[in-house]
Amino acid sequence: MIRPEPSNLLTAAMRYADVGHPVFPCRSGAKKPITEHGLLDASTDKAQIAEWWGQHPDANIAIRTDGLIVIDVDGPDNSWLLDDVDKQQELANAPTSITPRGGRHHIFRAPNGRTYRNSASKVAPHVDVRADGGYIVAPPSVVDGKTYRWLEGSGLDWPPEELTEPPSWLLEILDGIAANRGRASEAQSGGGADDRSLIPEGNRNATLTSMAGSMRRRGMSESAILAALHQTNQEQCQPPLDDREVQKIAESVSRYEPVYTKPAPATSGGLPATDRPYILISTEEYLAIDQTIEALRADPGLYRRGPVLVRVLRVDSQPGKIKRHQGSCITGIVPSANLRERMTKYAQFQSAKVATDSDKPVLVHPTKWLVEGVLHRGEWPNIRPLRGLADTPFLRPDGTICQEAGYDQDTGVLLVPNAQIPPLPDEVGSTEVEIAVQAIMHAVCDFRFQSEADQAVWLAALLTLLSRYAFHGPAPLFLVDANVRGAGKGLLVQTIANIVFGHDMPVSSYIKGGEEMRKQITSIALAGDRCVLLDNIVGTFGNDALDRVLTSTVWKDRVLGRSELVELPIEAVWFGTGNNIAIAADTARRCLHIRLEVMTERPEERVGFAHPELLEWVRGNRTRLLYHGLVILKYYCQAGRPRSVQSAFGSFEEWSALIRNAVVVAGLPDPCDTRDRLLDTADAAGDALSQLLAAWQEFDPTNSGLTASDIITRLYPSTNTPPQPEAAVSMRNAIENLTGASAGHPPTTQMLGKRLSTVRMRVKDGLMLDVDPTWPKNKGARWKLYAANTDSHA
Repeated sequence: MIRPEPSNLLTAAMRYADVGHPVFPCRSGAKKPITEHGLLDASTDKAQIAEWWGQHPDANIAIRTDGLIVIDVDGPDNSWLLDDVDKQQELANAPTSITPRGGRHHIFRAPNGRTYRNSASKVAPHVDVRADGGYIVAPPSVVDGKTYRWLEGSGLDWPPEELTEPPSWLLEILDGIAANRGRASEAQSGGGADDRSLIPEGNRNATLTSMAGSMRRRGMSESAILAALHQTNQEQCQPPLDDREVQKIAESVSRYEPVYTKPAPATSGGLPATDRPYILISTEEYLAIDQTIEALRADPGLYRRGPVLVRVLRVDSQPGKIKRHQGSCITGIVPSANLRERMTKYAQFQSAKVATDSDKPVLVHPTKWLVEGVLHRGEWPNIRPLRGLADTPFLRPDGTICQEAGYDQDTGVLLVPNAQIPPLPDEVGSTEVEIAVQAIMHAVCDFRFQSEADQAVWLAALLTLLSRYAFHGPAPLFLVDANVRGAGKGLLVQTIANIVFGHDMPVSSYIKGGEEMRKQITSIALAGDRCVLLDNIVGTFGNDALDRVLTSTVWKDRVLGRSELVELPIEAVWFGTGNNIAIAADTARRCLHIRLEVMTERPEERVGFAHPELLEWVRGNRTRLLYHGLVILKYYCQAGRPRSVQSAFGSFEEWSALIRNAVVVAGLPDPCDTRDRLLDTADAAGDALSQLLAAWQEFDPTNSGLTASDIITRLYPSTNTPPQPEAAVSMRNAIENLTGASAGHPPTTQMLGKRLSTVRMRVKDGLMLDVDPTWPKNKGARWKLYAANTDSHA
């Protein structure tokens, strides 16, 4: 590709300015202005020009054409004046440049006291005028790899006032164009809209070509131009042109590069008007939606998460059930009103009805159908995906540390740092890791962990938050309980948060009901919370909704303003605290346990702490603690991520491969060592299943099979029946324990069927319940006992 020497560009720009022609820079290889206000910034000030080309040495040169008349003849084979050599020579007597397409720019000065405006194809087909409010690109600029050059013996070596005027025959044409424009404006102000809107035979092709040229200069695509021409042709042309003729006009005009000839001041927070594309509001709705989405690509604050568009917000109040730190960042779905505002910052919307004065587009507000169409498109390939937010440097999947503020292309994470840590060493050794572990564990030296394995779980929780974007699977829930109140469970968890975030993590109450818990999880997924603390858990811990979110990175639910289900990414790390928590079996398998044991009657009255004001101390030493945490992770990645533990942790394989192994390599016990203790002491659901299997064998000794309806009918007969046998009493107790029904009150058939489904094929004491495949499906599921290692009946 040809590129002019930067020194030549600067020299040429200075030369044009020396003789009084205002210049401004355009993008290298293009015609688009670099400066905020485009041609309004044009200047002859050498200091300004030197600054522009000092910042953009490869910038093309544009000359503002106010006070000039530039005849822009497109292409080397243009037929205009082909048979009139005298007129051709009159044009060539003016300074003339050859464009990269082989066309010509003939430069004249406007007669004193007369002004002319830009026009497209009004002098002749493919012959435009650049005058007041316009600009041209000048030699030695390059576009599409080809150079603008002066015609041999020509050049712009005279000031504007010394240039020649256009020949009289050309002025007559230009005056006629101006007069037609004036008559059109007068007719527009005088009414008669119906008569004015008709385009009679003989004017149809020229009028549509003029409209197309105006739309193209304002940046509209060929498809949008064609849609507008089709609509105007059908509504205004008498009679309409053939569709193929209309298509030829759109194709011909679209060969030209867009040029914005009507600059406007920059808008607050958006693009300058000169840079905002025009989008046609027509019946071709899909085109407008596509073009708007492409325009929104320039919006730095717009992201996509799953099937929704989101923005980043700062918490400024505490509504709802989740308590978040004021000033922390969360994500929120973009409401239609905000999207509409963003659309107007990055695009301009034009009515399909073009004004008679073709240089003045009819601008309109974005329509409701367009806003809703963009909002509900579901796919926005040019909008950046947002995986999550980060307050501090974090570990990437490749083992590198992301420390640069802003959007990280490698992970899709937006880093909004509230702390700066020193650069990590290129190589981390075992000595540095030993120092790092000691420094971090010193932060929690006042807590009474039951064992070193409990300390390892705490460190694993800290490292999980620092590396949550380094693995894609789910992370386990970190459950902290104690033998007494006042042991410091919540403080222990918030110590992690204050190291990683510099403030407390979001706190929510645990909701026992699955339906309400589902809504809470949806709120967390929408906000993009990195972690959540379920504080002061009372009663049995665990439900279907919580179990589901702990083993998934996608959450499916309905959100406000949408009737359909949406899938939202969720990678929050969950924490829970309570005293002597009873945990359901399915939930226990998704947790790591930290046990605090304080053997004093009043723990809150203890003294002699190393860190009496722990969180204040943590915040004061935060950058050092963050540094040490990242050192541990970097050391493990540099070591080749050795597998130090052999036992599996189902559903959390990726977490285990990184965090669990990193903790062990750092010299601490396996964090999963506390899982056995948790499962042994908290398997209430497992006990219920054992009770059910034992009672089932007595209630159905021949293993004929039972439907949920059979069970309810036999266990809860009418009050006039004789006392039930012992096997039925045991079975009823087991069913009520499994379903949570009150004693003596039967669960519904649906409830029982659903609970049986949750324990289907779950092995206990060598047995399991499963559906009889030979039973007709239209009679409801029939349940039977099977041995765990065979398909035969138990």
